[in-house]
Amino acid sequence: MAGDRDMRGESIGEAGYRASRNRERGYSGRVRPAVFLDRDDTILANREATAGTAWPGDLFEPSRVRLLPGAAEGLSMLSRAGWRLVVVSNQGGLAAGVCTLGDVEATNDRMRALLAEYGVSLAGVYMAPARPGGRVARFNEDEEGWRKPGGGMLRAAAAELGIDLGGSWMIGDAERDLEAGRAAGLDASRCVLVGTAEAPDLCWAARRVLGAGG
Repeated sequence: MAGDRDMRGESIGEAGYRASRNRERGYSGRVRPAVFLDRDDTILANREATAGTAWPGDLFEPSRVRLLPGAAEGLSMLSRAGWRLVVVSNQGGLAAGVCTLGDVEATNDRMRALLAEYGVSLAGVYMAPARPGGRVARFNEDEEGWRKPGGGMLRAAAAELGIDLGGSWMIGDAERDLEAGRAAGLDASRCVLVGTAEAPDLCWAARRVLGAGG
């Protein structure tokens, strides 16, 4: 598996799916908390973008990438306040065989580019390719529990980026996102569900993080 390569010829890594640009530039070894974020229907419009396609729910075409209302503003607020931002996303389309790693990374690159227009830089983007019933064996292994509700992606980011999980937050649109945060050791009060009366969108969730004072 270590010899597998993505569409650009880069090594995919032992698990076959670690994103190739995760390590934060200038990371000095100082441990700091972060805000972990789901990607689809938290930052990016997934349901709307993939409705009517052959694979609804699997967003892997850069041309379909759109930021949700409040996403850029919320992430900009967090970034200006000094929070590191780490995306942790289930991408089961890889195991299902409906897209390639290159497709998913190109989609992530488009997200990064859109956020950069608002001065937002992501410390890392992690993706879990496994899916129950997946047919691509190299992407369907999940011994480390990367697929949410497992906390593997958050634990890997903490180890690679020097993140204090105890002081970190998790924001997502599904209960499995919150479960992943708790599985990684985050306090339940720091796991925020968007699309609710308390946090209609990412901007509201960011205000909750900032209002907590750390």
